Amino acid sequence: MKETLIRVWKDPVWSKIISAVLLAFFAIIYNTIIAQYNNTNFSLEFVKFWLIKINLWIVILIMITTYALSYYVNKPKVKIKFVYDSETLELDRKLFNHIRHDLITKETLDDLYNNTFSSNSFEREKFNFISITLSESENPEFEFLNPELEIAKLELITAIAKFRSSSVGAIYSAPSHGDIGFYGIPKEWDQERFYAAMDKIELEEKNVFEKAERLIKLGRRILKI
Repeated sequence: MKETLIRVWKDPVWSKIISAVLLAFFAIIYNTIIAQYNNTNFSLEFVKFWLIKINLWIVILIMITTYALSYYVNKPKVKIKFVYDSETLELDRKLFNHIRHDLITKETLDDLYNNTFSSNSFEREKFNFISITLSESENPEFEFLNPELEIAKLELITAIAKFRSSSVGAIYSAPSHGDIGFYGIPKEWDQERFYAAMDKIELEEKNVFEKAERLIKLGRRILKI
């Protein structure tokens, strides 16, 4: 409920509507109290309220105050730079090396770069990095302590998950061509279906490569390994 109210309040349209409603509500309450206090008519006090003359300097002061408050509330929050100590550095280095040496290896990067999974039949073992990486990503310890590296890692995991989804219904075991132990897009499909599957897989294949390359470059720069 709280999140819904915050989202509505931040909406540029609804925030104006809510502000107008609140202003009208407080104006009615104010004029009701004044009418009771002065023993006068509510309608008269309501009209008098909206006809109050305000000095120009007061208007300018209100505008400046409103702008200052708006700037203070909406100004970008200062990000606290993450700083390693010897133990946290070692933990992130260990995870980084595990990802690039055991999960997304140089061979896997080459396969992704060369569109091996979308353009050719390939050994089944080459596809194992998907299930292994996604499985390990569910482990709470599969996390970088450095926020930049963690974001890059999450982007890579998301890309791998999309790559797996794109292969469902498109990549099968390929024993019919004597490629025992191989996977690939069925060669017996008609051209339209074959190339549609190939284009879809190639797109996600490229995305995984780009996210993996970004994580590796970022990790080498931050972790200095």
